[in-house]
Amino acid sequence: MLVGNSGFPPEQRRLLIPIDGGHPGRVMASAAPLLLTDTRQHQVFRQYLKTARMGSAVYAPLVWDGQAQGLLIAAAQAGGTMG
Repeated sequence: MLVGNSGFPPEQRRLLIPIDGGHPGRVMASAAPLLLTDTRQHQVFRQYLKTARMGSAVYAPLVWDGQAQGLLIAAAQAGGTMG
């Protein structure tokens, strides 16, 4: 669930992102963080927000006893922001 949103349209507040596929699924399965410096270089990157495509993203698993229990995602509209 997106909770740190800013400027999202009302229908996308508290947007749920599936964590069983794509990059979120990969991080949940591996319990390892993932950095996408430029999302345009990743054909499987999924766009969930209607407002803008994220150009850079970092996925950080919340790990307990060696297993991912949740996921934090930080993203920026500009590519190369996370790096």
